[in-house]
Amino acid sequence: MNNLFKKSKAVGLDRNFSLETDKANGVVLVFQESRVKVDDLTGVKIPFIFKETFFFPTLGQALTKYIDLSQNGCSSILELLKASEEIVKTLQDFRTKFKNWD
Repeated sequence: MNNLFKKSKAVGLDRNFSLETDKANGVVLVFQESRVKVDDLTGVKIPFIFKETFFFPTLGQALTKYIDLSQNGCSSILELLKASEEIVKTLQDFRTKFKNWD
């Protein structure tokens, strides 16, 4: 099992992303978000939790994918700058937490 998960089975990165163990030596990046879909027959809005998982052999690869996905929706330089600042803060917080687990 990856050293990151010896004390906890999941580590939150931000409100939508977390890291989990794959019960071997790999890391799973999990994206979760509340969404609403409209039933085609009745037109009723139905809330649900959308979940997408990405499997990686290393923590570094999972964090690289997190950065890529976090910046993916940016449509302007200002949005990209803001997203990048949030990513840097998240990774600094993660690094601090990870150091304290040793």
